[in-house]
Amino acid sequence: MASMSGPRPRAIAILMTLEAASLAAASSIHLTHGSTGAGIPEAIICVVLAVGALVVHRRGARWRATALATVGFAIFGFLVGLNSTLRGHQFGDIAYHVTVLPVLIVTFVLALRSGSPAPGAPAPGRPETPAGAPQQP
Repeated sequence: MASMSGPRPRAIAILMTLEAASLAAASSIHLTHGSTGAGIPEAIICVVLAVGALVVHRRGARWRATALATVGFAIFGFLVGLNSTLRGHQFGDIAYHVTVLPVLIVTFVLALRSGSPAPGAPAPGRPETPAGAPQQP
């Protein structure tokens, strides 16, 4: 498992799960009111985020790449959805997109900052020691 220099994958997985849950609710509302134009894309993004959250939670070898790809997909989908709702003046949908989009962006940034430290950089929480100096356990 790669070392991390930022938030733990668990926190990112929790955010992704909450985002997926909000999309499940939004999709259900749209689909029960006959709005497949919004409900189906929301359902697809929901499934992608939920699967991504599961991979991140299990901390597979590529958890970070999975988080970036799935959350990036969700951000793109939200931008498309926001564009549609702005043109349709659907205020409830606009409010939803404007509220959740920043949370998705924060999740993406957290995943981006959770990568391995640069080669030669000290591990998180460990002070840098001069070359040749014995390291303390």
